[in-house]
Amino acid sequence: MSKAAQPLPAYSGDALRHNAQVINYARGSLAAIAGASAGILGLLGWQGFIYYAIASTLLSGTFYVFHAKLNPTKYFVSTASVWVDEVVSNAVSFVLFWTLFYGLVHIYD
Repeated sequence: MSKAAQPLPAYSGDALRHNAQVINYARGSLAAIAGASAGILGLLGWQGFIYYAIASTLLSGTFYVFHAKLNPTKYFVSTASVWVDEVVSNAVSFVLFWTLFYGLVHIYD
């Protein structure tokens, strides 16, 4: 059978939705924890955003290697779903926790 004649993979809508919810929950939790730790560490400016980018990349790598077992297209429609979904929208939560904890810890320094 030629590559063009192979049937398209079938995905379960419920399974895809569940997988997306798991990644969204993990990214939201990461944003809160990374934001709090960036604030406590006293990171300012680009340092904080680079810290979030590194933390998000590590989380995506963890999902890619351990949860998707190097085959994310088995669990997601595309590989990009593991790496970029909800990263930007959770950055707002990161900034919220970052500024909150920075203000709580370093306000009188």
